[in-house]
Amino acid sequence: MSIYEAVTRQMVEGLRDELREIKERLNGLLFLIAGAMLVDMALRLTGR
Repeated sequence: MSIYEAVTRQMVEGLRDELREIKERLNGLLFLIAGAMLVDMALRLTGR
């Protein structure tokens, strides 16, 4: 394996890890929004 291949592989692995972290944060944000919407709907249904 050449130095270029090693550096490229390392960069790709770094990007993969960053994309995984972004995906996890986005999923957490979507669950937070969905939970807030459910709480809002429940409060509206109970008249509070």
